[in-house]
Amino acid sequence: MRGDDWQHSSVLDARDRAAVLWADRVTRNVAATDDEARAEVQRHFSPPELVELTLVIGEFAFLNRFNDSLWMDLDDGAPEGANLYIEPQQFRRYAGNMYDGGP
Repeated sequence: MRGDDWQHSSVLDARDRAAVLWADRVTRNVAATDDEARAEVQRHFSPPELVELTLVIGEFAFLNRFNDSLWMDLDDGAPEGANLYIEPQQFRRYAGNMYDGGP
């Protein structure tokens, strides 16, 4: 997906789209002033989930800036031929297990 294609993707459900919208607003540092984005994410996430989601977004934003600033490639140190891509369904299963406390 490129640009704003995620907003119309059949791969993402409404909750996924709310999370991506929030990630965009947090990453651009405009979440505090975007009442529409806040309302949308609050429709799909409980207050504790919103805190956790925002924390994860912030952590990844930090890591991206840190690694980019130091010219670090995230694949450095990965085993040769390793694929760091994870299929969306696999990630959903993983994330579901994390929230539910196990498989």
